[in-house]
Amino acid sequence: MAGSYTYNDANGDLQGVSTFKWYADDVVIPGATAIAYTLTPGELNKKIRFEVTPVALTGTLTGQAVKSAETIAVTP
Repeated sequence: MAGSYTYNDANGDLQGVSTFKWYADDVVIPGATAIAYTLTPGELNKKIRFEVTPVALTGTLTGQAVKSAETIAVTP
């Protein structure tokens, strides 16, 4: 799976290193911290969400985390 987002900063600050999380049935998947994630067998039949926390290079550094809508349950 691949997450996607559009970075926007009210003050025009450039993006720094934003952070990512993946969730299965609203439980954080340990170690899933990249923009792309390969599901494991343990995540089948669960609803998956992607979260991004925007980080700016200057100004207010960390923005508010935003989660995607959940997928339907992932089946094989």
